[in-house]
Amino acid sequence: MTKDFLLDKSDPKYREHRDHLLATLTFANDPLIVTIKKKTEKRSVPANRYYWGVLLAYIADETGINENDLHYYFKEAFIPFVRFGDDFNVSTADMTVKEFWEYVRLIRDFASEILHIDIPDEYSVAR
Repeated sequence: MTKDFLLDKSDPKYREHRDHLLATLTFANDPLIVTIKKKTEKRSVPANRYYWGVLLAYIADETGINENDLHYYFKEAFIPFVRFGDDFNVSTADMTVKEFWEYVRLIRDFASEILHIDIPDEYSVAR
């Protein structure tokens, strides 16, 4: 079982929240592994809408391949170029904003150069 907690040092009650968190972490007295990582922003709802409703939809319309199959194909094809390391079985929802837009750029380039499909960029479509 894992639990995620956000501790923000700028919060005036930071120490109180930290102490409460540590006091309430109980797993039947089992040893714990605590991982601390920087909070990163996830992609926005409009970015998600662009990915599914424009990028994948354009390619699906032109190729006849459904969006979900395209999504899994592109994940396998392009995540290794975006997310360096050992874990390529990552969800696109886990990508940072920068990683996500790099991933989108790779798909748009592929669509343009290989499939000859011109897809409007995220700034050209109505939000």
